[in-house]
Amino acid sequence: PTQNPDNWTSVWMDIDVLRPEIYRLHGRQYRKYPVECHLVSNEDEFSRQLLPDDYTPEDDDQPPGITETSTGFQVNMSLPSTFYKFIVGKKGETKRQLERETKTSIQVPVKGSSGNIIVTGSDRVNVVSAMKRVEILAHEGRHKHEWTHFLSIPLNTDSIRKQFEKFKQAVLSKCTQAQGVESSIFQNPNKLHLTIGVLKLCSDQEEERACSLLNESCKTLIKSALQNQPATVQVEGIEYMNDDPSAVDVLYAKVSLTDGSSRLQRLVDQLVKKFNDAGLIQEDDTSLTQRQYGDVKLHVTLMNTKLRKGLQSVEVDSRRKYPGQRRESFDATQLLQEFRQFRFGETQLKSIHLSERLRTSPDGYYASRCQALL
Repeated sequence: PTQNPDNWTSVWMDIDVLRPEIYRLHGRQYRKYPVECHLVSNEDEFSRQLLPDDYTPEDDDQPPGITETSTGFQVNMSLPSTFYKFIVGKKGETKRQLERETKTSIQVPVKGSSGNIIVTGSDRVNVVSAMKRVEILAHEGRHKHEWTHFLSIPLNTDSIRKQFEKFKQAVLSKCTQAQGVESSIFQNPNKLHLTIGVLKLCSDQEEERACSLLNESCKTLIKSALQNQPATVQVEGIEYMNDDPSAVDVLYAKVSLTDGSSRLQRLVDQLVKKFNDAGLIQEDDTSLTQRQYGDVKLHVTLMNTKLRKGLQSVEVDSRRKYPGQRRESFDATQLLQEFRQFRFGETQLKSIHLSERLRTSPDGYYASRCQALL
């Protein structure tokens, strides 16, 4: 059919077809469907691609937070200030485009100040449209933000640290010819831990929500999953993350309960699900510890090439990029032959921490925003 090409918009999305990216807004899940140069003739058609699977027109009659005013409708949106720049855009162009296309007015607090984003308009549907698009821009901003916190279980007892130091010295002594193996890529023994999941907490309010959820989990989920029994683990055996032992970036120790049960695995899986359901851990944030449709990998990182001395890095789109030089892997072939069954010891797990990624406590472990006893 003949149509005016000026009304068409070209949309490109580079996404895994079988695992589309998920947006979570107001408890709903929005799939970002992959298309190749898909043409849509108007904004309404494009907006329908962002609607949830169970959407009905009545959903827009009473959207959360919309209030009627003497001149139309308004919504106050509480978002971390770090995302304001994504909504405003370069020289304010993004905000102006949103206002123009949705026929609304969008007030964003000035840089360095706090407060809500206020969307106003004469038509409720336009205000809802603007609100959803602001939320999607904020979601994109969070996706690009580096992770700030992580749920961890410390494994830095004296006995395990002592065994780790023995392991390190033995590797450096016996694997002198192994490409890329050197002292700086070993973990700090004071920071040995299990990582349950990583988080991007971009405001004090989000940190408080995470702490509240962790404390709530302590009262119910933790006791239930562990069946009110102590969680004593053995740290024994080493493995690597990828499928080529001659080019390894992460080497880790395996962890399991001494009673052979799956209580710990059940606990961390349920805890990640709880934080995911609350929107505090996104699908892309679990990639460091969890396959998208699998269990959290219980492991203690021993060696990581991200720690290599002199390697400068910046955070781009939540994935490490190394400008000016490639991240240098190491050859773990001999190391695995010599130390695959290395035993680091046993310990009883005491607590789960909401750890701060870039701060260290006086005892040498990561600074803790809050913690729950096991």
